[in-house]
Amino acid sequence: MPRPSQSPAQPQNESRKRGRIACSQCRQAKIRCGLEQIPCSRCERVGLDCSINPSYRRVSKNDKVKELEQQVQHLHEFIEHQHDGVLPVSRSSRGSSVRNSADPYHTGTINYDPSPQSSVSHSAIAPKTGHIDPPPNQQDAATRVLGRITIPQKQTRAMFATYFKHYHHFLPILEPTRTEATYYHTSVLLFWSVIAVATRQLRSDEDLLSRLAPELNQRLWTTLATSPVSLATVQAMLLLSCWPLPNVRLWTDKSWILSNLAMNTSIQLGMHRPGSEIGYSKETLSLTRGDIADRACTWFASVALCQSLSVDLGHGPTAHFDDWTVRAVCEGSSFDDIPSELRHSLMIERTNHDALLLLSKDAQSPFGVPTGDNGFDIIWECERRFDELLSTLESQLSLTNRLDLQHARLHIQCIYFLYDEDNSLRLPGLLRAYSTASDIVNTILSDETSHDVLPYAPLRVVRIIFNAALVIFRILHSTCAAGLDYKGGRLLFNAAAFSMRQLSVLQKDKDQPLRASEMLRAFWRAAERNPSMSSQAPKLHIKSRLGASLAYDCLLLFRNKSSDNRARGPDAPTQNNQAPTGELSQNTLSPISNELPDPIFLPAVPPTDLDLSIFPEGILSISPNIDMTDTLWLQDIGYPAFPDIEVWQR
Repeated sequence: MPRPSQSPAQPQNESRKRGRIACSQCRQAKIRCGLEQIPCSRCERVGLDCSINPSYRRVSKNDKVKELEQQVQHLHEFIEHQHDGVLPVSRSSRGSSVRNSADPYHTGTINYDPSPQSSVSHSAIAPKTGHIDPPPNQQDAATRVLGRITIPQKQTRAMFATYFKHYHHFLPILEPTRTEATYYHTSVLLFWSVIAVATRQLRSDEDLLSRLAPELNQRLWTTLATSPVSLATVQAMLLLSCWPLPNVRLWTDKSWILSNLAMNTSIQLGMHRPGSEIGYSKETLSLTRGDIADRACTWFASVALCQSLSVDLGHGPTAHFDDWTVRAVCEGSSFDDIPSELRHSLMIERTNHDALLLLSKDAQSPFGVPTGDNGFDIIWECERRFDELLSTLESQLSLTNRLDLQHARLHIQCIYFLYDEDNSLRLPGLLRAYSTASDIVNTILSDETSHDVLPYAPLRVVRIIFNAALVIFRILHSTCAAGLDYKGGRLLFNAAAFSMRQLSVLQKDKDQPLRASEMLRAFWRAAERNPSMSSQAPKLHIKSRLGASLAYDCLLLFRNKSSDNRARGPDAPTQNNQAPTGELSQNTLSPISNELPDPIFLPAVPPTDLDLSIFPEGILSISPNIDMTDTLWLQDIGYPAFPDIEVWQR
């Protein structure tokens, strides 16, 4: 469309030009430039290099900061590689050289080599890694650096030896024959993840893990956000999901998220299709039969770990257990080179998955479980499946896999807590849950290797023992305890609390196992001060977490009681540690109208002057290292937060 002609009365400004141009420094600072001569008054006063460039464009601070960050990162990598005797490589050349090599840790088009040995010369490329190893004389002098953490290579070699001796058999996804230098040049994240696991029981430097944790956590999320996914990244996520860093708290524990991310990343890399990785890669990559086995083991471990953590949190069944590779491993029809520890773990979690899936299909309530007698029949069928699996694998199971199988059975049996007490089938189910919980503790006590295994076991074992102890606690302090050996149950409970302390990490601050152990002792002392609990049937206010609802319900009690004590204050006027009348009557009210509350939530009303108040202030003072400003600090043993719901439904 033609432009309208300019009015003759309008002044002609096309030929006018700016008579003054600001200098580059003033234009960058967005300051009016009094440029009469070079340098201008501002540049002369500040001491800047004054120049005039009509084509100059301002540079934003964000771009400048990013450029500086890249320079710092390049210098940091240069220093690290100088320690290792290897010069840093640019991103483009590093990517092309690695992807065209025989490195199973990077994605690429797969040229499957059926021979057990790689066709690539060992003198040029490290076996199964595709990374150039530094010369032997420079390897010995290397020092590993992560942020402010510096460890000589001699110590890292000892830590890798510790990892493969004490931790590897729990999660057999790494290759023990590879050197620590090979792992370092393959993936810095995987290298330091192994170091973090190996230092959990390091007595020579108990503060190392506490100093390493924030640096490794930053490296983890930076790698996930900026680097391409690889086999080494998946393996690092699995290690940190199995043995979380000790500084994780209520809002920072992302073990289940990491395990899910590792499982989905494995699918993206084609690990669930051994021998067919060509459809999941872009570049050429040569893999040996051993490399493909490593990828398959990582895939199976991610599926099993994700399901086990999902059970701990009460999230129900996860996906991918119908995959043909998982079925083949569980049925023993393929993958003969898979370690038996991993195969048994996958079989247990598959049975667990099928049981939870059976419950969810017939669920007729918002709590995710079937209602009526149909629910009891399904739970009984699930128990039978676990009994069959136990009879099949009983003589082959390791200590941790035996505990996993017993805990999977206990998780199903804890669903009996979700039903009303007027059903005659509920009591036998709760007694079977008590028997299973007792078997878990007895398994630890009777196993001759438990003293050597527990200190290095995954953190999930803490939750297994914790849940078993809670079942013993709730059954013995209820009407279900008739005919049970109270003294024997108390011994099992104390043994469980002691066993959890063995899994504690050596560091200055108390970690999750220590806090959970002290919480159990506080529960028992509180129950002995409140004998009215034994006259009531066990009820739960939280019922939406399947078998994990019991643990969440007990943690809710601690949260509410600690909040009440802080609201009352340490100087509140009380007599014999009793709450004021107004508060006592308020706490005694049930959240459900016209119904008695759960007895464990009732503060005691002593008929005499005896102190029978549940959870007095002295009991709640568990540890000076706990941050009492967090009202949910007691859930730091590994469980997420509760929703703040004012009305608890049945």
